[in-house]
Amino acid sequence: MLLDFSVKNFGPFRDRATLSMMATSYSEHPENVIESDAAKGKVLTSAAVFGPNASGKSALFEAVESLKGIAAGISTSGRTSGKYRPFGSNSESPVEMQIRFVDGGILYVYSVSYTADDIVSESLYHSPKGRRALVFKRVMERGSIRFERADLKLAFRTESCNAYLAVAAAFGDPVCKRVRSFIDGITVIGTRNSPATPELSVSESCRYIAEHSVPKEQVLAVLNAADLNVVDIVIEERGGPSPDSSDQKRYGARLVHGYGGSGTDGGGPSLPMDEESQGTVRLFSVSGPLVDALSNGKVLFIDGFGSYLHPFVTRWILENLSTRFNVNGAQVIVNTHDVTLLDIEGLFRRDQVYFVNRSCTDGASEMYCLSDFKGVRKDTNVRVEYDMGRYEALPLQAAHLSVRRGCRATPRGNTGGSPATVNMHLRMGTSWKSTWASRWCSA
Repeated sequence: MLLDFSVKNFGPFRDRATLSMMATSYSEHPENVIESDAAKGKVLTSAAVFGPNASGKSALFEAVESLKGIAAGISTSGRTSGKYRPFGSNSESPVEMQIRFVDGGILYVYSVSYTADDIVSESLYHSPKGRRALVFKRVMERGSIRFERADLKLAFRTESCNAYLAVAAAFGDPVCKRVRSFIDGITVIGTRNSPATPELSVSESCRYIAEHSVPKEQVLAVLNAADLNVVDIVIEERGGPSPDSSDQKRYGARLVHGYGGSGTDGGGPSLPMDEESQGTVRLFSVSGPLVDALSNGKVLFIDGFGSYLHPFVTRWILENLSTRFNVNGAQVIVNTHDVTLLDIEGLFRRDQVYFVNRSCTDGASEMYCLSDFKGVRKDTNVRVEYDMGRYEALPLQAAHLSVRRGCRATPRGNTGGSPATVNMHLRMGTSWKSTWASRWCSA
């Protein structure tokens, strides 16, 4: 169960950005939280990140992938196994990451900072008896590595480019194995680092059905939520090397539709994926990891959620993450441009909605939660207030053009006048005006 993930000096995130899955004291949507004694509170089952193109939403998910690489990979190239992508001019500074999670009723906190060539610092804490205890700590100072509480034999085997966590787990340390297993079990799909072509994405989803015992019937249920009328999925193992140069088997799929003929199981024609619509291919690519997460209580990150999908389908997927259906404690975090999901009355709590905004002056991104804003009630029309610029995280030029065409929403309680005159509400207790309003609406 993921509690939070933080990253600093990665991509556009110059300063620390934290995605927290810890629920606040809000009373709305109790079906969207899970009680956790180890976390000493309630934990969210889902979260959604909104923002314009190139704001940093995908970079956040790529940071999770980099953490997976650091924790699970043992490099033999002399380079760290995580993606080193520092912010702008900070090319010599380390990337910093931290993850807090609960597994088996125990709280773990793993932190790491690294450059392209070295793990600069690393630590692991756990709370097996409710008290925080150090498992190991490692710091590089002036070219030498200092360990604390680590197995000296394993420390000696750990090269500067590799995480001690990965080495200790590979040699059977039970605590490190558990931490590595949890981090490695986080699934990230849709980023440029994950399967990039439709063929690869389909093959990955097929693998869940063929190798991970994901029930085909549940994948069919996801597909038919979009009225695709699919009665069967035919998984085909394909010869030859995988397009991504991995050693994994390649798979393809044919969907048997329930119309237009008298095929097997009462179905009609079976179509290969390259003849299906982009929306069908996208939904199938998401369905395998999604069903796996729901069946096994895993953490799933979906980049570009809603691409090619009808808003009703994306909403249905998120509604199934409530504890009424999500009995195994799965967590799904998405980033999306689908603003129809900005619904805190029918879908999300205020602490489940995040925004990413990128500065036009220095290119640095910040991430903040809807719950950071004062005066947002559980019945607030967040979609309207997002459109009018209260929460920023908008494409500024497009917002300006929409205002000039009279397409922007009028602020609540404002009977007329330009949205540029609206004093945007308080976030973090300070007064600030909409960036897009002050910059563009005067034109």
